[in-house]
Amino acid sequence: MNPPRCANRTPDPRVEWFADASEEQKRAVVHALLAVAASDGTLVTPEKTVIAEACGRLGVSSLDVATALASPIPESVEAPRDRRARTALMLDAAAVMVADHRIDDRELAVLLMVGKSLGFSTAEIGDLAAQVAGALVSSQRREVIIDRMLGDGHTS
Repeated sequence: MNPPRCANRTPDPRVEWFADASEEQKRAVVHALLAVAASDGTLVTPEKTVIAEACGRLGVSSLDVATALASPIPESVEAPRDRRARTALMLDAAAVMVADHRIDDRELAVLLMVGKSLGFSTAEIGDLAAQVAGALVSSQRREVIIDRMLGDGHTS
């Protein structure tokens, strides 16, 4: 018998999107998260942990990660159409950026590139980075940040 689902809980749009994600899409996410993490010249354990957690939520296996690391970065990949899914992916990238409790200008530059590729404006990316940095202090849940970022009512 399956346990009852919480009526209040909405499914994570990233999981829905990644259910049918191509290998290129999986590699692109792994490369984007690693690019943010390594852009300051280091790749520390907290960053690796955030990347592993993000990949786990997305259903990207350790084999997918290993394949991504051994493969070239895809030149272009179709991003999720759903704004909530794109916001969730940006949240993961920003979480990697702040995982070591420092924000480096190089990490911000890579986050900006990732955000632009997902269709976000510079102002939206800056707002997301500020909210993620603030969440470190206040321990806000990721759903709260995503909902706040989507406060304008956009869903696509």
